[in-house]
Amino acid sequence: MSTDLGKDILSTQKLIAKHGIFESELEAYENGDFAEIKSNGTTLIKEGNFAAPQIQDTITDLEQDFSNLKELSSTRAKLLDDSLKYFEYKGGDGDEERWIDQQIKILETDLVGESLSSSKALLRKHETFIIELDSHGHRVKAVNQLGDKLISQGSSHSDDIRASQESLESKLETLKKLAEKRRLDLEAALQKHTFNKDAESIEKFIRDNDEFVSSTNYGDNVGSSQHLLEELELFKPKVESVSLQVSNLVSSKDSIIKEDPQDKAEVGPRCEQVLTSWNAFLEKENKRKEKVTEQLEKFKAADVKCLSFAEKVITLNNWIENTEEDVSEPIMAHSVQEVRDLQQSHDVVQSNLEEPSTDFETITQLDLEIKKLGIKQNPYTPYTSKIVEEKWNNVLNMIEDRNDMLMKEVDRQKKNDELRKEFADRANKHHDWITQTRAAILNVLFFFLLFL
Repeated sequence: MSTDLGKDILSTQKLIAKHGIFESELEAYENGDFAEIKSNGTTLIKEGNFAAPQIQDTITDLEQDFSNLKELSSTRAKLLDDSLKYFEYKGGDGDEERWIDQQIKILETDLVGESLSSSKALLRKHETFIIELDSHGHRVKAVNQLGDKLISQGSSHSDDIRASQESLESKLETLKKLAEKRRLDLEAALQKHTFNKDAESIEKFIRDNDEFVSSTNYGDNVGSSQHLLEELELFKPKVESVSLQVSNLVSSKDSIIKEDPQDKAEVGPRCEQVLTSWNAFLEKENKRKEKVTEQLEKFKAADVKCLSFAEKVITLNNWIENTEEDVSEPIMAHSVQEVRDLQQSHDVVQSNLEEPSTDFETITQLDLEIKKLGIKQNPYTPYTSKIVEEKWNNVLNMIEDRNDMLMKEVDRQKKNDELRKEFADRANKHHDWITQTRAAILNVLFFFLLFL
């Protein structure tokens, strides 16, 4: 019997086909020529042929030989079938082994991505590979189950099958370990790239907003300071969001170092640098907020003083204008008494100077306080302390001038009275003289006419 059982599935399949033809021919021979030979021999034996014993022995030998041939044919058929199943097993085993060997070579690479996007892409690709690895794990299991079945069926290749199973399992386990290591390496690389990107994002936020928090513009009035304070409040959620990023950055740094202490030299100083910059940024932001709040309170206090200043100015200005009108009226008097009456009215003005004087002092004091607060322009009045002072001094001078004019008018009226009295005295005397003279003339005329 031939020991050629094939070298692979194709050659074995050809041998099986060839053996199938042989079995068909064997069956045809058994039912044809061999059956005829047996029938003829039996007939001769029944007819009492002189060589009947020899014929019987020949038939027996032929039957034995043919039986041996059929047994050998059956054995070869089984061997060829066993060989085909073995090669089919080896085919599946070989495919999986080649795939595993190929993947082992791929996973031995140190390439983990030079950027965040490339690391993400590699990790996604590896996750797809893990799914594929699981699928091939099921295939390896099916191949090994087939091997176990062949062994249980007494395959002549049992030793080779066991060796192949052990090799395949070993390589699959190696591949799984490499896949796990690759996953950890990619995740570590991704974590470091994420750490660096987060650090860059925080640093960019600090750079972009440093001018805002470092500004010395605290507002020029209540409105502008209030607006700046509102801007800082609107900015607060952004700061809180970045503060959370900073906390996550610290956690990420700790996680990276825990996974691989050798990374401490890289991520430790970077994290410390970001924390230093962020704390300085927060200090600037808090300082500006304090300054703006302080400025706002100062402007609010100044606003109250400015409003009070304006109210006092209005009151004093009204008094000044009314007083100016009063003391500017022309003095129309024809006697000392009339002037005395005007003086009494003027005395009332002078006696009421205490309240406006207090208002003027208050205005002066408020102006000093407002200037100390750095307010250059009062939003509630166009009047300045200088203008008020000029008007105040002017009205005081007018009051003094009015007083002098009234006193002069008294003197003038006194002189007028004296002149009127002197005129009256002289007029009376002249009237008496005229009367006397007239009487004398009339007497003379009377006597003159009498003696005519």
